[in-house]
Amino acid sequence: MHLATRPGEDVALLAAMLNVILGEGRHDAPFVEAHVQGLDALRAAVAPFTPALAAGRADVPEEQIVEAARTFADAERGLACGITGANMSGHSSLVEYLMLCLNTVCGRFLREGDTVANPGVTLPRATPRAEAVDPRPYRHVGEEVRVRGLGQSASGMPTAALADEILTEGEGQVRILISSGGNPVAAWPDQQRTAAAMEKLDLLVQVDIKMSATASMADYVIAPKISFEVPGLSYASESIEAQSVLWGLAEPFGMYAPALIDVPPGSDLIEEWELFFGLAQRMGVPLFATGLPSTTATEREDRRLEPLDMENKPTTDELFALLTAGSRIPLDEIKGHPDGARFDEAIVVEPADPEATDASTWATPT
Repeated sequence: MHLATRPGEDVALLAAMLNVILGEGRHDAPFVEAHVQGLDALRAAVAPFTPALAAGRADVPEEQIVEAARTFADAERGLACGITGANMSGHSSLVEYLMLCLNTVCGRFLREGDTVANPGVTLPRATPRAEAVDPRPYRHVGEEVRVRGLGQSASGMPTAALADEILTEGEGQVRILISSGGNPVAAWPDQQRTAAAMEKLDLLVQVDIKMSATASMADYVIAPKISFEVPGLSYASESIEAQSVLWGLAEPFGMYAPALIDVPPGSDLIEEWELFFGLAQRMGVPLFATGLPSTTATEREDRRLEPLDMENKPTTDELFALLTAGSRIPLDEIKGHPDGARFDEAIVVEPADPEATDASTWATPT
C-alpha cells in the first residue's frame, strides 16, 4: 500500500495511525505493560489526529489510513522506519519519534530467546538483552549553534545552519571548511547564500573525484583514489547500523577485497583518511582507531585504547586490523574467503538483568 502524503504531513499520518491503534486496543499490551512508560500521554497527544483530520492534511484517503494502521498493528512482524524524504521535510524529529512510538506500542523488538539475524562479523559479537532503554534527549545534546536557536541533535550538527555560521561575524565564526565528497553548493538549502558562504571562508578544501560546483570554488581540491584503487571491507556496512535500525546487513556477511587496480603512474592520489591523518600529524593531534561506536575520552581510557603511531602512517590494511580488533570473526579468516561469506552463529536474546534500570545494549528491532 502506497500512502503518498502531501510533503511535510507525515506527522499527521503517523499520529492518526497511532490514534487508530491505541483507540482500538490493537497495541501489544503485555509488551507495553512490561517496558513502556507514558502511554496515556501519547494517547492524549495523538487524540486530535483522527483519520479524517489526517486525510485532509496529508491528502490520503481516510480508509487507507485506517487500513494501514490495522495492518501494521495486527502483523506479527514489520518495522516503521524513515530516511531520505520523511526525515528531510518539516518536523523530521517528530516524524522519527512517532515511528519509534509505532514500533514501541506494537512491540516490534526481539524478545528473550529470539535469534539475532546478524550477530556481527567485523564488529564485536552481539550480546543483546531483552531490556528497555530510557528515553534520550534528541536535541541540544552537545554544542550550541550561534544562529537560529539551533544546536546539536541526535543526528549531529544542523547542516542547514552552517552557511549562517560562516557568514555571521564574531566569536565562533566558521572560517575553514573541509568537504570530503560532499557538494554544499548544490546540496545545502538556499544555494545563493551557500555560495556566498563558500566565498566568505578563509579556506575551502574539497576532496572529490570530479570538479563539482563546490570544488570549482575551493582553494584546494584533493583528488582521492577511487574505490577500485583501495582495499574494501564490509565493516562500513555493518558499523552504519549504529546510526539507524534501517541500515546495515540483514545477514552475517563479511568480505575483504584487495585493491583491484593500481593508481596511474606518477599520480599523487591519496585515500581520504590520509588527508586527515596528515593534518592531525602536523597539528600534533592524536588519532584513535576503534571498531566500537563510541569513542569519548573517558571511554577510550576505560578501554585502554592506544593512539595511532602519528610518526609512521599506517597502511589501510593496518587500519582495518585496528578497526576490527575484537571482531566476532578475525580479519584473517574473512580474508580467506575472496568472494566473501556468511559467518553464521546462533545467538539469542538473553533475559534482562533484573538489576538493570537502563540497558547499554538493546534488542534489535525486527
